[in-house]
Amino acid sequence: MPFGMNHFLTGFLIVIIGSVHECSSSSPLYGYGTEHGDQIVTSPNPSFEVDLGHEVPFFGRKYSKAYISADGLLGFNIGAGYKKILYKDGDISSQDYPFIAAFHHYGSTSSDEGKIYYRHIKDQATLSDFTIYVNNATVERPEHFHPVVALQVTWKNVNEEGCNNTICSTATFQIVFVASSDSSFAFINYDNIPISQNKFHQAGFNGGNNLGWKSILPCDPPSCSLTLANLPNLGGSDVKGRFIFDVGGQQIRRGGCIPPELEADDILEFTPRFASLLGGQMLTLSGTCNPKRMPVKCMFGTGHHTVVREGIVLNSMLARCPVPKLTQRGDTKISFSVDGIKVSHISTITIVQLGRFPCTLTLGSGWTSRDAKELSFTWDPSRISKNKAVLVNVKLIGYKEHTRRVAWRKLKTIRHSVENSGSFSFSLKNLECQPGDCSFDVGLIEVMLQRRYWMQSNTHIAVNCGMIPLGRIMGRDKRPSPDKKCKMWQAKDKKDITWLEDLLPCPPTLDDAVSDFGRWQPDDTCLLNSTSKTNCNLQTPAVYCARSFKPTKQGAGNQCCYDSKYKLIKDRSTPDRSHDWGSTPYNEPLRVPSVSHWLMDIVPIFYCCKWSNNCHRYLEQRPAKFSSEYQPPKSSVVYGRHRLKTFDDFEYNFPAKGDFWLYKSDKVKLQGRFGTEHDVLTGVAMTGTGDVVEIRLAPSNLISGHRLLVLVNNVSKFFDHEPLRMQDFNDVSIITNEAEGNLYKHSTFTVIFKSEVGVIVAENNTSLYVKINLPPGNETLETDSGGLLGTGNDNKNDDLIIRGTNTSVKSTSPIDDIKKFGFSWLVEKAERLFGLASMGHTAHADITMLFLCLVLAVWMSSYSTQDERGMRRLGCRSERNAKRG
Repeated sequence: MPFGMNHFLTGFLIVIIGSVHECSSSSPLYGYGTEHGDQIVTSPNPSFEVDLGHEVPFFGRKYSKAYISADGLLGFNIGAGYKKILYKDGDISSQDYPFIAAFHHYGSTSSDEGKIYYRHIKDQATLSDFTIYVNNATVERPEHFHPVVALQVTWKNVNEEGCNNTICSTATFQIVFVASSDSSFAFINYDNIPISQNKFHQAGFNGGNNLGWKSILPCDPPSCSLTLANLPNLGGSDVKGRFIFDVGGQQIRRGGCIPPELEADDILEFTPRFASLLGGQMLTLSGTCNPKRMPVKCMFGTGHHTVVREGIVLNSMLARCPVPKLTQRGDTKISFSVDGIKVSHISTITIVQLGRFPCTLTLGSGWTSRDAKELSFTWDPSRISKNKAVLVNVKLIGYKEHTRRVAWRKLKTIRHSVENSGSFSFSLKNLECQPGDCSFDVGLIEVMLQRRYWMQSNTHIAVNCGMIPLGRIMGRDKRPSPDKKCKMWQAKDKKDITWLEDLLPCPPTLDDAVSDFGRWQPDDTCLLNSTSKTNCNLQTPAVYCARSFKPTKQGAGNQCCYDSKYKLIKDRSTPDRSHDWGSTPYNEPLRVPSVSHWLMDIVPIFYCCKWSNNCHRYLEQRPAKFSSEYQPPKSSVVYGRHRLKTFDDFEYNFPAKGDFWLYKSDKVKLQGRFGTEHDVLTGVAMTGTGDVVEIRLAPSNLISGHRLLVLVNNVSKFFDHEPLRMQDFNDVSIITNEAEGNLYKHSTFTVIFKSEVGVIVAENNTSLYVKINLPPGNETLETDSGGLLGTGNDNKNDDLIIRGTNTSVKSTSPIDDIKKFGFSWLVEKAERLFGLASMGHTAHADITMLFLCLVLAVWMSSYSTQDERGMRRLGCRSERNAKRG
């Protein structure tokens, strides 16, 4: 029989009664064997080739052929097979191939009934049923998924190679690979897996070419309490023993649902993976399996800052939860519960500050004027629902900071039961405030879907757009005049101006601000060449503003603005009592991203400058912080073919293969990986006092077009959506430098540590360009510090120092010392920051070539063109020809 999925519709809920394929009640396996049209794999060692007939994606790259292996693998390269490798540990040799492993073992079909079956499923009814099943079992819910490939492979009664048939246990399992030209899904079905103590037995997905590994279990034995033998009895979907994964992209995503027995962190799957600090988005979650359709709840945040929201149940595998308004940004804990009491599974969602998340509501004119009489706004109604009959409420939300706490509060429902038409206007004539509400100075306007229609919501249940000043919108006649409010603000602000003392002084020119990327970053509200109508609106005549990246201990920050001649504008360079990007621990007065800044620094501009003639009062409280003694950072560079320039401007070549210390101190550690081809830099790994960041060249032919891979603690991170442009981690932040519209390139990043050490990493002609900035006061003093990039102590003569000694290498040094220098900065295995071992070679340096380059480097004062040509033939570059590019 064809697929035969029985289903019915209730609103948007599809309840699956049967399974997507014929299978017995006691087994999750779809029908297989010659009676179902299967063919038998006759030569599975090393593998059996299957032509897929189409190019389809797996792990971010496309393939047209698959390879069936007796080792329990469906590979996408003929070399895929069993290896004594723990893929989760990154302990991978140069032979790293892509595959799906239902049961990675040294397989054999030597048992009496051991066989491997395969079949191309081509009938349209079955393929259509796959579309429905995928749509109801994965968080992306791809309504337009139309498979062109459906390959089913079944391993029946296979055993371990070399076993005696009379005592060997056998395994029976199945992979169904379903793919369109741009999406792929895998159903892994387990009938029986024998208990094994072999640590190399694994189940999961390997990307090949260093793209990573994703386990079907949240971790691999023996570190898990569950083993592969438990898989047939775990409910990974609507059918026990079946596990569903979205496998087309660079990030493998879990579908189906999570068995309650799996209690590991970070396996809760949901989309989207990021949300606005102002909330409103509707998340789709593949949470704990919920066969009884119990009510679900999602919790955002930790401790007493946790916000709980009730969700809706779509089916036994999927649920949806709305994102609330929050008071923190960055990675935020999200917890899932099916009974409202016990937290079943947790993960993290990236919360994005205002200005870096696109508005979902567009304000008309007059919202910031002094004497508006009527206001209007528009929105895209399809964000809320595709059903035109739903109703929404229009609300005014306020934000306030008390002595020790912060709070969002609904101030007024402007109108109930409004059609979701996409436009609304209202009069301010009767918009009065209740007692106590007139003290709210800042808030937002919001359109929210009524609760009874949540099952029909699309991507949002609420739309809004940033903060607005409330002083001339609600209760205008009951509030003090703008003139009086400005004076009241100044009197209060004068009581504590100690926060000004710790501010970082402005760089004197725009070029200085851009070059000092470890301490200063662009202000999103005032950018060079921006086409935004509101660009530099509050900083006219500035063309560019920068913000100090690191908040002070009191949560303040500095803003520096520059004119068209790139000079500092002192009366537009106003510091911020509350840093626009917030400051840890967030959730407290003065520290909430964007919102505290609006309350403390933006609203006073309206009271003092826009609505009254008291701008001098504002500037008195926000004086520019600048200094003629500005100290730029020290910089070092690695570029081209093994070319290095130290922090003290000594340039030399380092022909090398392997992992070396580029720089090492008590504040930051940076390692470089020089590849086998042309000895170019292919990867860097770095850490401060927290997370480890690794950036390396991406393999060729990625569908995404990414040129660099970014990993944090060996987990891939993606920056291909504008709200994800800057991401914060423990002790470190990563920012993509791509222009808007080019985020897919993934080719240039800035990494900033809390120590204000900044690192730029960029792809350049299949090698890495790396620039490191050390702020003043970060000179390396410890004996075991330094590296290939020197010490930064203003003395280029001791830059090439042998690790652990005070001996520096010069062109006249003995060859043994030059060898010691090269080998002393090799990264030892216990020191390795890279998530993967060095690929395919033993780390070493060509010390003879290094010696020749160092000797030739002293000839620069009197060399001829012929000398330079000779240096180039040797692979050495002089400072002069390096400067020529």
